[in-house]
Amino acid sequence: DALKAQAVAARSYTIYYRYNPVSRDWYDIGNDTYYQAYGGTAKEFGTTTAAVNATAGQVLMQGGSVLQAMYAATEDLSREAHDGQGMAQWGAADKAAAGWDYTSILAHYYPGSSLGTLGGSR
Repeated sequence: DALKAQAVAARSYTIYYRYNPVSRDWYDIGNDTYYQAYGGTAKEFGTTTAAVNATAGQVLMQGGSVLQAMYAATEDLSREAHDGQGMAQWGAADKAAAGWDYTSILAHYYPGSSLGTLGGSR
C-alpha cells in the first residue's frame, strides 16, 4: 500500500507540473533533486509496476485541480525541502506495515485532498 500511495502521489506530482511547467522551453519540471529523481525503468521493481497498474489513472485532487503532491524519502527531508508538506516514503512504508491502506496513507499526508481519476472524479 505504501507503493500504491507513492504511485498516486508521483502521478499527481507529474501531472501538476505538466500543466504548471517550471519552464516554457524544454521541460515541465526542473532537473535537480527538488523535483525528484528517476533512475529509469532499469531501477524499478515488479512491485512498483504492480502498484502503478493497481492505481492506474488515480490522482490527488484539491479545489478542483490536481494536487502538487510533494514527497520525499523521510520526514526530515520533507521538512527540509517542502516545509513538512507532503508524504514521507519511509513513513508511508511504516504505516502500510501497520495495516494502513493506501487511501488512508494519502489522506494522512495530504489532508483536505480527495482521490480522483484522470478524466473524472472518484
